[in-house]
Amino acid sequence: VGDIPLQATRISTFTYTSQSPEEPDYILFVHGWRLQPWERRAFAETAYKRLWHQGYKGRFGLFSWPTEWHDGRRTSHLSDPRNFDNSERKAWKSGPALAGLLSSLNGQYPGRVRVFAHSMGNVVTSEALLLSDQPGLVHTFVATQAAVAAHAYNSAAPTILPGATTPN
Repeated sequence: VGDIPLQATRISTFTYTSQSPEEPDYILFVHGWRLQPWERRAFAETAYKRLWHQGYKGRFGLFSWPTEWHDGRRTSHLSDPRNFDNSERKAWKSGPALAGLLSSLNGQYPGRVRVFAHSMGNVVTSEALLLSDQPGLVHTFVATQAAVAAHAYNSAAPTILPGATTPN
């Protein structure tokens, strides 16, 4: 990847139209670390099915970013110490592409865009929200199993300094 800016990956050619029967809400799923492309789609499909069965009738999408992964034949993420670091770098660099997509979605569904991010997908989402100059870009951000320090979301969160036993 080098220093080339990362872009969103189009997963399918399906698009919603104004005549689509869904409610005008939109949930965007941002996957986590170490998923192959087919696993990213499977996670998103499962999330949508679970939401549907709970009564959600809105629109749903997947933001796929290029996380590192291994097929398990030659090596694994456990024997590749750079896997997590490389993925984290790609997560930060994917923020601008997600910010652009969120801006576009908010234009189509003003005030009705929600983000559901898992694990390192929260790095991507946090960076996108930080880079955006649009207030109210998303209605709700659900950070599940966030692989990010609390200070990324709340500067008043307690800090434990190296060597300290209690928060400052």
